[in-house]
Amino acid sequence: MLHFFVGPSGCGKTTLMHSLRDRFGWRIVQTYTTRPARENDDKVSVSPEVFARMALDERMFTVKHLFGEMYGEDRRSILDAISARSSDRWCLDLAVGEIAKYSAYNTLKFILLPESLDQLVAQLEAAGRKERVEGAKADLEKYTQLSNSVQGENGYVTIFNRHTRLNDSLELIRKISSSFFNPTVEA
Repeated sequence: MLHFFVGPSGCGKTTLMHSLRDRFGWRIVQTYTTRPARENDDKVSVSPEVFARMALDERMFTVKHLFGEMYGEDRRSILDAISARSSDRWCLDLAVGEIAKYSAYNTLKFILLPESLDQLVAQLEAAGRKERVEGAKADLEKYTQLSNSVQGENGYVTIFNRHTRLNDSLELIRKISSSFFNPTVEA
């Protein structure tokens, strides 16, 4: 069962995914990147040469270029996550442009939005990512437009991730995930 988390940089995707893993045993799809490693980051930093070799050896499910760096998801993890046999809950921080590549699979896409632009800017600054502050407003507008465009579509859920209410967000994600992948049958 594959869950995507999309939203502006700094909106708390990593914190939510780590909490789902640590508290509830969800698995995180391994992502490889050519950018330097960050603190508390699940992405594995590799050289451009190693990344290219992994891509040529078909170890990546997708390969993309973002913010001047290369990113790719582990093929085996994705195939396990989308397998009908898998009972594990998997999560992946996904770029909005990548959603279409997974349209054939039964996935749940969480669009995470901050409670305000000020919150988003504060979280970026606190994370030491001041280079992303300038584009924060445009990012927030892009993901808000996505949220508005898919409202009511099956498989998309918008969550306003209030950084002071992590437990509320986690419980909402768990509840929605359970009902999406195991809907109750009414007699």
